[in-house]
Amino acid sequence: AQMGGVGVNAEAALAFGGEAPPGDQAITESFNGTSWTEVADMNDGVRQMGSLGTYTSALCAGGNVPSPHTANNESWNGTSWTEVADLNTSRRGLRGFGTDNTSGLVAGGYPGSVDDRTEVWNGTSWAESGNLNSGRGFNGSTIQGTSQTGLVFGADPPETSNIALTEDWNGASWQEVANLNNARQGVGGAGTASVGLAFGGSDPSPPAVTTATEEWSAGTTIKTVDTD
Repeated sequence: AQMGGVGVNAEAALAFGGEAPPGDQAITESFNGTSWTEVADMNDGVRQMGSLGTYTSALCAGGNVPSPHTANNESWNGTSWTEVADLNTSRRGLRGFGTDNTSGLVAGGYPGSVDDRTEVWNGTSWAESGNLNSGRGFNGSTIQGTSQTGLVFGADPPETSNIALTEDWNGASWQEVANLNNARQGVGGAGTASVGLAFGGSDPSPPAVTTATEEWSAGTTIKTVDTD
């Protein structure tokens, strides 16, 4: 549960970390389109992290370890994990996007209470950049390019509430755009800032998991694809 994952298609993906007895995991597995193979473990077990990149070039930033949250940052080169420069703000429940381990960003999360901070990665270090308009954690994200474009949507500020707000990153700042039709937390995301999907999560009324899927189209609208 609460793993990190990256990939560009269904034939090349990487899954890592998460929670399973007896605690936070460091296990990493690579998917080749047919089966999963265990590869090199992370240096530290972690969950609720921000993840970005591909199955050969990825980052795992922040997250929850036996203590409430961490600033640790690990870089994957296709063979092994290496600890690199930490986040400026330790937190869990953050989200990230970017195409490889040299350029990307993470936003939101919980350094204590819900947070609106954004940090941009240049391949060497993190720099704080434009804040989210609405602090959030456990939000979904779509990916495109490096740190220049992407979306976050859904969240839970505070942790007992759910929201439908969607924000668009233009490389320097966040702008609020069309909301999700179904407010929810823990929502999954895939695609680009132009065409993407939001799926699953927890529906706030009544509190229950949902299979609702919505499509982000042309960067301007969200429409419901499936609500079974």
